[in-house]
Amino acid sequence: MNEAGTEVQYTLSYQDTLGVVPKSHIHLGQKGAGGGVLVFLCSNRPNAPEGVPACPVSGEGSGIFSAANVIGPTGQGLAAGDLEALMLAISRRATYVNVHTDVVPGGEIRGQIRRAN
Repeated sequence: MNEAGTEVQYTLSYQDTLGVVPKSHIHLGQKGAGGGVLVFLCSNRPNAPEGVPACPVSGEGSGIFSAANVIGPTGQGLAAGDLEALMLAISRRATYVNVHTDVVPGGEIRGQIRRAN
């Protein structure tokens, strides 16, 4: 997170997926539990939210998101635009990244998020 607390810089890396990666998200959910989408990290879909970077075929991609990119999930108690609540969930290890592929659309790679400083 930047010093002003308004943006988060991230790096997403993966390789050797079984299929093409159309999208990757941050989800709200503790280890072993599924949850709703919080933020798009990348997307190769035409209906992706504005400003979301394309997913790399393999390797590493990076980007920046802000409160404007937080889309919920309101049904799990995290309101759209609530970057502070998202960062709290990350610090409590209640978020994970899911890398979806065309071969495993539900998510081929999943990992809990660790905050780097």
